[in-house]
Amino acid sequence: MQSIYDVESFPNAFLLGASPADAPPGVGFIFELSDRRNESAGLFHFLTHCKRMIGFNNMAYDWPMVD
Repeated sequence: MQSIYDVESFPNAFLLGASPADAPPGVGFIFELSDRRNESAGLFHFLTHCKRMIGFNNMAYDWPMVD
């Protein structure tokens, strides 16, 4: 699966939004890791099934944050 994604990181929250590249508009996933929610298991499952991830500023910010 190829996904388009973006990462946002704040002192109290990590957010990753992703959508499969071939999905219709409006279909996607949002994962939150914070004091309020811990969706790390779902994020791990999603990342293990992703073959390629495409993002803006991917090499300089997004991928190092995911890695």
